[in-house]
Amino acid sequence: MIGLHFPKLLLRLPVRSLLAVVALAVGLRLAVGFVEPMNTQSDAASYLAMATSAAEGRGLVDVFGHRAYYSAGYPMLLAAVFLVTGPSLGAVWVVNLVLAAVAVVLVYCVARCAARGGIGDGTPCPQRPGGYVAEDARAIPRFEQVGLAAAMVWAGYVPSLAMTNDITKENLMVPLMLGLVWIALAWPGSRYRLGLAALGGGLTGMLAVVGATGCAVAGAPVAVILAYAANWRQRLTAGGAFALAALAVVAPWLYRNHVVVGAAVLNTNGGQNLYLGNNPAATGRYICTGDTPLAGEWHRILAEKGEVAAHREAARQARRYMRQYPGRTLVMSLRKAALFWEPPNLWSAEPEPLVKRVARYVWFVQYFTLLAAALAGLRNVRLAWPLYLAVVLFAAAHVPFYAMFRYRLPIMAVVGCLAGVGVRCQVSGVRGKIFPNTGARHAQEFQPKTLTNRSCNE
Repeated sequence: MIGLHFPKLLLRLPVRSLLAVVALAVGLRLAVGFVEPMNTQSDAASYLAMATSAAEGRGLVDVFGHRAYYSAGYPMLLAAVFLVTGPSLGAVWVVNLVLAAVAVVLVYCVARCAARGGIGDGTPCPQRPGGYVAEDARAIPRFEQVGLAAAMVWAGYVPSLAMTNDITKENLMVPLMLGLVWIALAWPGSRYRLGLAALGGGLTGMLAVVGATGCAVAGAPVAVILAYAANWRQRLTAGGAFALAALAVVAPWLYRNHVVVGAAVLNTNGGQNLYLGNNPAATGRYICTGDTPLAGEWHRILAEKGEVAAHREAARQARRYMRQYPGRTLVMSLRKAALFWEPPNLWSAEPEPLVKRVARYVWFVQYFTLLAAALAGLRNVRLAWPLYLAVVLFAAAHVPFYAMFRYRLPIMAVVGCLAGVGVRCQVSGVRGKIFPNTGARHAQEFQPKTLTNRSCNE
């Protein structure tokens, strides 16, 4: 049925507008790719090495010879592509472009869905119960406008442009996290609740392998299932499907690590990251292990006993420090929570071209505009409370470790969706004050409905 109506679907104005936004996103990233070489340093080198070694049949091995240190999901995706194309930076670039295009579409879907929960345009359509049509058939409904605006914001957000030119797991985390928050919004009004719950569990399992902190976003669909299920039987059924799907995805990777490194762990850098955020030399940001009291011992354990033993020792030292100094740990946790939202730095320690300096200022303006618009939506938080919950949970998941702006990037896509909803909140409120004759109608349209009133798929 979808295939029969696909040509008509492409003629719809919102769809054509979305395709134009996707084309803009791809075009901007192509331009960045042609003027800026792809980053192959630090973590990027390890992800590339893991993908190359896997494609060549040697398993996932990073540049240091570790077999489970880095998150494996993104390198596994690259390895699958390398089996067809052969290892190359061009193939990585294409993969990142595709992921960026998918992310733009998902931003549109999430923002549209959040706006449709309380910002309908027009009156109920008699041919389609529960549906909404625009007053002018040639106009784009307001909830579509919100989705398109959010998609355009993400298409041009400076860090998302740079991310496409980097070999980093965040490229894959963004669409997976957006998929989870879309499920959180769509689940109450869907006829396929069990399937959506299973899909959410599958995405959570993927995030566990791609970037474990992203699993915090799963709290949003889980909260929605608990809040909007018809009864406890449905809660248990949907929750069970969610958990089983997540376990089915992550279990093979846990078994692989049990066989290869001797422990059923997602990765072997969690203990080190926990220690870097909780030790006498911690600053709240990333520091080298060599600058901590554990430096010599950690490297010795790593060389003699392997990466799992080093991971466990670092985690043990971090937990001991937190128990001994609870006051310092609390203060440092608050500092890390603040550093997670640290604004972009307008100055660079090294000389850089004019284009990069301009990009920094653009990023600075974009960042504060998105945060202000997202906070403006709090006046009608019922419109998109699962999105706000996802942002809070994701930020909180990083507090035990350390802050880095790259780690914030995936959740900024959700912030962009909230910004679109927040702008519509303000515009609708102002319109009611300026045009009092239409204020009542707009106020009625804008009243937040419960998530069970309409499906995002209508």
